[in-house]
Amino acid sequence: MKWTFEKCQEEALKYNTRWEFGKNCPGAYNSVIKNKWQNDIFAHMLIKKLRNYWTKDTCKKISLKYTTRKEFSKKSPSAYQLCLINNWMESIEHLEKISYTKNYCLAESKKYNTLKNLIKSNAYLYELLLH
Repeated sequence: MKWTFEKCQEEALKYNTRWEFGKNCPGAYNSVIKNKWQNDIFAHMLIKKLRNYWTKDTCKKISLKYTTRKEFSKKSPSAYQLCLINNWMESIEHLEKISYTKNYCLAESKKYNTLKNLIKSNAYLYELLLH
């Protein structure tokens, strides 16, 4: 297949990062690089997160994509963990809190054999168990 500018652009729109695009469609990716179309084709893609990327404002902006804390913790675990660690929870007060009973929390936590697995799978539950 010959990768034209239009075909590369159409294919690239399926991906959020250059890495995803290159991994999933190396032919189109290589054509973009070879033809120096990066500025146009990659314009919609996320840029690599640089050191000091994670700020309170950045975490809040990311949290606006979600409706619940659980969804935020699952889909953006780094941002959610930083809200917990840095005590930025007021930044995500707009997110719906799911009511977890004590019995629910204990039963749910028993599903994980390590604390690391619990945090990775359900950071919000971990936060509740701390308080």
